[in-house]
Amino acid sequence: MIHIPEYFQQSSSASAEETTVVKFYENRQAVDKSKIVVSSFLFSFVLSGEKKINHLYNSSTIAGNEFLLLKPSNCLMTERLAGEDSYRALLFFFRAETFLELEIFQSYPAAR
Repeated sequence: MIHIPEYFQQSSSASAEETTVVKFYENRQAVDKSKIVVSSFLFSFVLSGEKKINHLYNSSTIAGNEFLLLKPSNCLMTERLAGEDSYRALLFFFRAETFLELEIFQSYPAAR
């Protein structure tokens, strides 16, 4: 089982207390139904290849130039390569508080 974003923070100087983590991710091997624990919100922008997310009652598939917003959850994640190339994505991890701090939400007190 892989815990993200913690998995990416082990290999960098990022601390677990950071509210936002941005990571370029590349994999040259296809991944089939890896068990993933997402502990913060995640925008996944697929640059090449295809990502499939399976939750208990639904699934989502995105390909190159598409993105997906995931809330903290457990899921099975599949990554397919783009032809002979690799799977690449830009990942933005953030906490709910960070999202609510965006200026657009400042005029909506009920969102706090």
